[in-house]
Amino acid sequence: FAAAANQAARLASGQVLLMLRPECEIMPGALNHLWRFLHERPWIGACGPQVLDVGKRPVLCCRRFPSLWTTVYEALGAAPFFPDTGLVGKTPITGPKAQASAVDWISGPALAIHRRAWDMVGPLDESFWLYAAELDWLKRLRRTRLECWYVPEALVVHHRDWSRPNPDPVGLLWFRWSLWRYFAKHHGSGYAAAARLLTALGEVPRVLGWTLASALPAFRERSALLADLHLRLLTQSVTGAQPPPPEGLL
Repeated sequence: FAAAANQAARLASGQVLLMLRPECEIMPGALNHLWRFLHERPWIGACGPQVLDVGKRPVLCCRRFPSLWTTVYEALGAAPFFPDTGLVGKTPITGPKAQASAVDWISGPALAIHRRAWDMVGPLDESFWLYAAELDWLKRLRRTRLECWYVPEALVVHHRDWSRPNPDPVGLLWFRWSLWRYFAKHHGSGYAAAARLLTALGEVPRVLGWTLASALPAFRERSALLADLHLRLLTQSVTGAQPPPPEGLL
């Protein structure tokens, strides 16, 4: 992803670069909203739209930068019960009443970047092979004093099922590995090791729980699949190994 985006940026001649994943549907007027927002506010280097799922429901996509607090939140499985808390990294500004706001980063499928900001920050780090390249770039943008904003008037529908299965073991492995790489780059290897340890502690009860559930005939197939997934995540958390490339992307 990062290498392809960098190649496209080198070839592009416009003043706004749009990173758009292929499984996205741009709603009418979205590009105009993003273009005008960047050009009317010179202190903003990048902005992103409100993301909708296939049922046209808002998806929480605006977040603070990841941290050990975020890792603890995910390890405890708190996300389904406290999805909108701002304490550990998420910003609840989705829905019809949402207003344009400055955010740390947009964890979504579309991001508009002003050319001057791209030139100041530099290209995406291609060592983030599949995930977190835009997260790393926006972290670097913050150091230039330029801002990233969320523009809810611009709407993009993300058809996630077009791009990967659910659950997606390889995608989850790559996301975790990319996040640890981000921690190591911006906070040091010790910070990344602490994040891996917290992740591993969170995976242990999941492996045990789904393994026990797989003994029940009614839940055997699904539970066995999830037990294997969390065992792979636990093993990766302990070893820190880079996952294999997703099939079809070699």
